[in-house]
Amino acid sequence: MADKRVLTDSFLRSIPPSGVRTEVWDTGNPGFGVRIGTKGEVSFQYLYRIDGKARRYTLGKYPSLSLRAARMEYQKAAVCVDEGRDPARERDSKRVAERTAITVQALCHEFIERYAKVHKRTWLADARRLERDVIARLGSRAAKDVTRRDLSALLDIKMDEGSPISANRLQALLSKLNRPGFRGGRLV
Repeated sequence: MADKRVLTDSFLRSIPPSGVRTEVWDTGNPGFGVRIGTKGEVSFQYLYRIDGKARRYTLGKYPSLSLRAARMEYQKAAVCVDEGRDPARERDSKRVAERTAITVQALCHEFIERYAKVHKRTWLADARRLERDVIARLGSRAAKDVTRRDLSALLDIKMDEGSPISANRLQALLSKLNRPGFRGGRLV
């Protein structure tokens, strides 16, 4: 069962559980509406067509996503559709990219295997230094999310420990991770 009306916050707050899944479409925005679950849970939806196929894009659940924010997300998705892009496919590919992003730990291990072991006699010391100073503190984070401030904090820790030479060697090692010669991934 589908209904059309102007969606308002007061309407969304007053939806009782009906035991039947229903949809209510916003009269002012084509394809934008809410799906009301059997227990009264509300999720914002956008129905559109790409390449002749009907698609459903779930924008979020109410009240964690407000009606105003849902309308803004709808506008962004509608612009994507107007440009010939599929917003649901873009969101899914972004999620996959975030899940498969290389971690700092994997980047460091790849650096040791592909670059340091091949080009440096001191690769074992580099591996120990990366393990102790970088992987221990940043290992589980995605390499693309590490900022210059994070790397500066690592160097500050070494200086606070009274090890300026070790801090210099760590800085040199971190700069090698960012060199174009090593293409495994990049910090910063």
